[in-house]
Amino acid sequence: MELCVGVDSNWRMQSSDPFLDFGQDARRLGGSVVDVLQPSGMDARAYGAAPTREDAEAALHSRLNAAIIDQILVGVFTGAVALALHVTLASLPFVGLAVAIELLYFFVEETRSGQTIGKRQYGVRVINLDGTRPGPRTIAYRTLGRLLDALPAYHASGLLTMIGTGRRYRQRIGDVIAHTTVVAAPGGRALAPRRRWLLPLLTAVATAVSVAVIVSAVNRSPSLGSLRSGFVSGCEQTGSSSSYCSCVFTTLEAAGYNTNASWQTLERDAEAARASENPGLMPAADTAAVRSCATP
Repeated sequence: MELCVGVDSNWRMQSSDPFLDFGQDARRLGGSVVDVLQPSGMDARAYGAAPTREDAEAALHSRLNAAIIDQILVGVFTGAVALALHVTLASLPFVGLAVAIELLYFFVEETRSGQTIGKRQYGVRVINLDGTRPGPRTIAYRTLGRLLDALPAYHASGLLTMIGTGRRYRQRIGDVIAHTTVVAAPGGRALAPRRRWLLPLLTAVATAVSVAVIVSAVNRSPSLGSLRSGFVSGCEQTGSSSSYCSCVFTTLEAAGYNTNASWQTLERDAEAARASENPGLMPAADTAAVRSCATP
């Protein structure tokens, strides 16, 4: 429908454009989509246009290269911080530190300019699906989505989602949540050449590794019955009765020691206390179980 009241004839109303976010009405001017709800004085075309069929696909390999650069930078910085804080590598605190630093890095960098260091290096940036610049809330949603993209291992979920969303958008889970994608930045360096086999290959490898990790973890995790059997058997070898050993296990289980990881932590702490020859360092749950199950 042509607009005829004081509006240039190049403008056309779009009521259900597939490129637009949230189905908002928009106008096209010179091939660019401009949100009619855009605040006065703000020109969405100054940031970019809604992605066409090939934009996200063309930027895909530059985007993957940028991700490698960003992960290396985050990894080096995380390692330096961990060493400075004396955090043990591969420990739970280290994992928490690494996740926090990664999320903070991507949120701050992409909120500032839509680009991380890697994205600037390879000439790509984040945009809304209507071509406008993402705000802090959108970037926050996109950043938190990284936690889902990384599952179960090696970003398999994110890579699978990029295949599923097709050549038009190439969105990972965070992009789907935030309604964003990654395209070439105007005036940036030439995009890396497209290799159509690379994304399927990376996805297949990440998926295979993820399945192997899950299967291995399941096979290594003993059932609660196996934990009980092993504990009671070892306890009886110290000369204690079967009823006493079973009582201690049941008491510890009720105290929350019902997984392989929790039992390993308990055993490690108890062994450290015995090595120091200081009974006061014994885990409180272990001491309480021994006392409650001891024969009066």
